[in-house]
Amino acid sequence: QAGLAARVTFQAVVPGPLPLPDASQDLVYSSGVFLQIADKAGLFAECLRVLVPGGRLVVYDWTQPPGPQSPALRRFIELEGLTYAMRPLAEHGELLRACGFVEIALEDLAAWYRTEARREWERMKGPLFPEMVARLGQGAAEHFVENWAAMVAALDLGDLLPARYKARKP
Repeated sequence: QAGLAARVTFQAVVPGPLPLPDASQDLVYSSGVFLQIADKAGLFAECLRVLVPGGRLVVYDWTQPPGPQSPALRRFIELEGLTYAMRPLAEHGELLRACGFVEIALEDLAAWYRTEARREWERMKGPLFPEMVARLGQGAAEHFVENWAAMVAALDLGDLLPARYKARKP
């Protein structure tokens, strides 16, 4: 729609070495994916490898506070049905620095998303619920409402911390 089709490509990849040549990408962007990768240092090293000098890494993801996961966070993860490998936001910054990134910016988005997630949950269990049932079925609709309730609980406790982090390859 923006007329960038000849200049922008999107590629889904599996964890491990990226199928891209060294210094071939201007930008590596991820939203809600890096939290699934346990080897953050290896992942960041791969991003650094494929970026051109001056290239940027931009990530939106879930993080968690230091220490063990709370029961509220474990319940959200259980409902999600995914394997989360979350770490504290500051640790992401340390790992990026250790890999060689510069101009590292860490942004805690918890306050914003706490409000947004509660608004989404209220709409899901209220005016959107009949449409969710029609499109997804009763069971799936109820699951999503329960999932959002667990997410809101973890966000309210400060156990689930959405964040954005950015860095540049020198």
